[in-house]
Amino acid sequence: MKSKSLLLSLIVGMIFSSCQQLSKWLDITPNETFTTFVKKGQYCEINLKTQVIGSNNLAIKQFHQEILQKNTQFDFFTKAVLLGLFQLDTRPDQTAPDSRFQIFIYDGKRWQYRDFNDVMDSPAEKSNPYIDGLRWISSQTKEKKSLESIARQLDSVIPKYVFVGPELAKWLDSNKFTFMKFDVFREHYFKGDQIVVYGESVLSLKHASLIKKYSSSRIKANIIDSLPFSQTTKGTDVIHSCNFDQKLYENMIFSKNDPKRINANVFGLQDSQGRVFIGISSLKNPKLNPESDQFLLEAENPLRPVPFCILERDKDLFALAGNQGIDPAQHLVQLQSLSLETSEGLPGLEQRLMQARSLFLVNPARVAVETQLISERELAELHHYNIPVYHADQLGEVWSWMKSYGSSGFVADPRFERGVLCLP
Repeated sequence: MKSKSLLLSLIVGMIFSSCQQLSKWLDITPNETFTTFVKKGQYCEINLKTQVIGSNNLAIKQFHQEILQKNTQFDFFTKAVLLGLFQLDTRPDQTAPDSRFQIFIYDGKRWQYRDFNDVMDSPAEKSNPYIDGLRWISSQTKEKKSLESIARQLDSVIPKYVFVGPELAKWLDSNKFTFMKFDVFREHYFKGDQIVVYGESVLSLKHASLIKKYSSSRIKANIIDSLPFSQTTKGTDVIHSCNFDQKLYENMIFSKNDPKRINANVFGLQDSQGRVFIGISSLKNPKLNPESDQFLLEAENPLRPVPFCILERDKDLFALAGNQGIDPAQHLVQLQSLSLETSEGLPGLEQRLMQARSLFLVNPARVAVETQLISERELAELHHYNIPVYHADQLGEVWSWMKSYGSSGFVADPRFERGVLCLP
C-alpha cells in the first residue's frame, strides 16, 4: 500500500469516527520540527554477518573493537549480557538498574519476549528490573554463567574510557547546571567547567561492584512473558503480536498518554548463525541526585512499555520497536499496513521505513504529516478533508529486524544516524 492511500484512509476514518470514542489526547506544537533524513543504507548488505546496533555509533564500534574482536570465546548470550552491561556506561540517561527492560531473543528456531518492570510503587520496595533482566539472559548461556562472573569479565576487557554518543550528549547538556551541583557528576561528566560533548569520552564503570550492590534487593521485578495482543491480517496468514492493542488504533480510539516523549535506549546484536537479541531500556522522571557513590540515576519505570511488535508468516519473522515522540505505536500500526511480509530483503524493508508517517491528534482533530515525503497533490487532498495539517520534518523512530527472502538483519530508521555495525 502506498503512503498516500494509507494516510488518506486513516485521516478519513478519524474525521468520521464518533467523537465520544476519542478521549482527550496529547497536544503538539504546530511549528515544531525535527531534523531531516540523514542516512540511508543503515543495514548490513552481506547476509548473516555479525551485527551490533545502538544509538551511540561511536560506542558500538568501541564495543566491537575492544570487547568482541579481542575476546572471540564469548558465546551469543554472554555477548548479549556484555552489550547490556555496556549500556550502563553509554546510555545512563535511559539505562540504570531500575530501568524497565524489554527483551527479544530469537535462537534460530523460536522467539522469546520478556518485559521486566517494577512491581511496587513504594520507593522502599523498589526492584531492579534491568539487573533482573540481565540475570535472566545470563541464565541462557551455555555454561549457565552468573551475571556477576560476566560483569567481572567485562571489567577485565572494557576500555578505561567510553565514548559519549549523541543522545547522551544532548541529555547532559540539557541538565548541565544541575550536574554542576554534585561532585560525583562533575568528576565524571565535566572537563574543567565544560560538560563533555559528543565524541569525547568518560570513565567506564566498575560493573562487578555495581551488580553486587544492586543485587541485594529481595524484591524481584514483575515479568511479562508474552505479547498479549495478537491478530491475523484478514485474507492472509500473517500473525501480528504486539504489546499494545492495535485494534484501538485501527478504530481511531486514542487514550491519554504520557506528555513526555518516549526516548528509550534500543540496542541489539545478531550473530553469524542468525541468533538475535534486542534490548530496550527506558526510564521515567530520572532523579539527578546520584545514589551514594554511584553516578547512576534513580528513576521510575514508565507505566507503558516501548511499543513492540512481531510479525510472523510461515518461516518469515519481523520485529519492530517504536521509539521517539509522543505515540510511536501509531507508526508501528501504519508500518504494518504496508505489507511488510512482502518486503524483498533488507532494502525492501528500508523502503517501507521511508514511507511518509502521520501523527493523529484529537480535541481538536488535527494531523502532523511528514509533508516532504508526499506530493503537492496529495497534500492538497489532505486539506480537502478540512482537517488542520501540520508539517513535521520527521515523526518517530522505528528499529526493525527481519528474517525473510533469504535475508536476516537489522534496519535502522533512515531518519536517524545510528550505529549498525557489520562484522566479519
